[in-house]
Amino acid sequence: MKKYAVTLALVVAAVVAAAAGYWVGFRHAWEMGLMADAPVRGVLATHYLRALEKGQSDNLRTSFEGDIDVGLMLWAQLEESPQFGAINALSGQDVDPGLEKYVRRLATYRKSHESPLRDTATIARMLDSVRETDPAFAEDLEASGHESDAAIDRMIEKYAK
Repeated sequence: MKKYAVTLALVVAAVVAAAAGYWVGFRHAWEMGLMADAPVRGVLATHYLRALEKGQSDNLRTSFEGDIDVGLMLWAQLEESPQFGAINALSGQDVDPGLEKYVRRLATYRKSHESPLRDTATIARMLDSVRETDPAFAEDLEASGHESDAAIDRMIEKYAK
């Protein structure tokens, strides 16, 4: 009997240690990911500022439109993650519902402003160009584009006013 109690205590201790390790690791990875992304965002801002200085707002518009699409697409992926239900506890942040107001804004904007990145002629030109050098990659791009569009559409349907 004592042998079973010791074994059970060891198993429980191992499970608690594993869960605590996962929680601490996830939280640190979350914060480090945000920190690691900051210089990249800063470099993008320098490109945006240079474009503004040169009066090249068309490229900025396309870039910002892409940011809106990516925001909706990645939120869809986050919601589908098995860890999403525990995202606040794991990250230490108010992700859900704290960031939902931003997702609603993106979805509402996208609902009333069609993405220029969905222009079929532009997509066809891009895919034709890629097909010339790598047909398999072009197929992958086309499939992932459909998946991304579907994810964005789901977010618009769910969150847009």
